[in-house]
Amino acid sequence: MKNKDQITKTLRELIELLDIPPSYYDKAVARYKSMADHFHRPQSAIRHLDPLVHPQGSFRLGTVTRPIFPDEGYDLDLVCRVLANKENLTQKDLKELIGEEVISYSKAQGFKQPPKEKRRCWTQQYQDDVNFHMDVLPGIPAGERYRQLLLEARVDKRQVDEAINITDKEESNYAQISPDWPRSNPRGFALWFEERMDVGGHATSSRKILLESKSYGSTDKIPAYALKTPLQRVVQLLKRHRDQMFKDDPDGKPISIILTTLAARAYQGEADIAEAIAGVLSRMGDFVSASKPRIPNPVDPTEDFTDRWDATKENNFWNWLRQAREAFAYLGRATTEAELIEACKNDFRLTLSSDAARKVLGSAVGAPSIVGVTKVSDSAPSSWAP
Repeated sequence: MKNKDQITKTLRELIELLDIPPSYYDKAVARYKSMADHFHRPQSAIRHLDPLVHPQGSFRLGTVTRPIFPDEGYDLDLVCRVLANKENLTQKDLKELIGEEVISYSKAQGFKQPPKEKRRCWTQQYQDDVNFHMDVLPGIPAGERYRQLLLEARVDKRQVDEAINITDKEESNYAQISPDWPRSNPRGFALWFEERMDVGGHATSSRKILLESKSYGSTDKIPAYALKTPLQRVVQLLKRHRDQMFKDDPDGKPISIILTTLAARAYQGEADIAEAIAGVLSRMGDFVSASKPRIPNPVDPTEDFTDRWDATKENNFWNWLRQAREAFAYLGRATTEAELIEACKNDFRLTLSSDAARKVLGSAVGAPSIVGVTKVSDSAPSSWAP
């Protein structure tokens, strides 16, 4: 790969700028553990249901990035799973039951704003030195029919065991006893993503290093965010480019679960971040099917992550992929400080210092481009060959 040294150095500098400090993850962990403790207090209305509070999304996967605008804050997505079943309660019952405890927690913590009920979850906003938007999604263990469906679809049993049913106010049977509840599996998805992180053995290697450094006492104590594998870094970089590209149209941007899923499927174990980003961008479009499901959930093949795509949103995805390929390619072609700094600002909204730019360019000025960019149509995948 031509000019790999320059783009690798540049990407490392960008990751340093967009990554969040470990203390932010620590605060997120402290917050959801605090909520879990509240749900288990003697007076809790759900204590007898053994509530389990755990993160989902980017905090669980270790792919959080700093927001484009400082006042945006961070989305801390949580699940509160309780041991109940659909035979004696409705989605509405569960939503309100957990909602009462979320409201109680908010009051006990002295939050200025009360939680708000959303379509599927309860949202609490709070801010100390970090601004969090905390979404709490109620759930119960998946019913046997759903589990059997997943097993028949050849989903790994460990992932199936994590499947849940959730609440949704827009469901016609929301207030009725019914076996048909919306489905989800964030913990199963995290297990699948961690398997993809370890293609090439990079997650295993990171865990070994962390154990040898005595940073953690055992493997099961090591959170995903501490591993910092190439796949996690790729997802962070792709999300940052997407956020900058759609900063004026956040509702039109490709959703994170699509970028994360396609990147994970396209990743082939590359250790170098430049090779990983080039490989993922060249292949991820190949995992968008022409027929439904266009982008199936890897832990629930019946779910299509593109279920809300219309012509505009699909075009937005292909346009983003084309521009991402061009943006990352240009990082390998820049030959001056000004060009490199401007590219980082325009495509990633990150301020690369002059010293950092000089360090990157020191051994690469005048070198040929890392990639040859192939134009991508608005509706079909194409290759990005290194």
